[in-house]
Amino acid sequence: MASPAVAGYTPDLAAVTGTMPGNNVTVTVTYTANTNTAYKVEHYKANLDETYNTTPDETDNMTGTTGQLTAAVARTYEGFTAQTFGQAKIAGDGSTVVKIYYARNSYAWTINHYEEGTTGPALATADTGSALYGATIALAGYQKTITGFTYANKDADIVIGVSGNTANIYYARNS
Repeated sequence: MASPAVAGYTPDLAAVTGTMPGNNVTVTVTYTANTNTAYKVEHYKANLDETYNTTPDETDNMTGTTGQLTAAVARTYEGFTAQTFGQAKIAGDGSTVVKIYYARNSYAWTINHYEEGTTGPALATADTGSALYGATIALAGYQKTITGFTYANKDADIVIGVSGNTANIYYARNS
């Protein structure tokens, strides 16, 4: 007689064989937890609107011991911070999933206002703020009216990174 299957465990006796005597016989089958039970760690990075997609950005296929805790580890993503997460008990059927969410970090940005062909002194107070990693700050919305000057040109819009979030708008001196 075959030993009953138990997901994630291996019996010490795959089958019990023999001839039944005239009296009751007890046979003990011991099951050992498998050490190669599959589980997944899913990584979800926040969108710019701070929501998360239902499909993970990346998945780690891991193995561990049935009935023990997972060993999930957060990844390092530039511009993101892993949120608190917990380990889970590894199910014998391989259905265990640990989900790790990553919030976007916020970084400061600056838009300076200079006379064309210079980088100072400033013609007006710089515009400053902060935005989430990957966001775009459109410089066109920050042009100023400055007495004696006319808008001339600007740097490219700022795409927020971990540093270097500075751009300039230039103004030509009126004749």
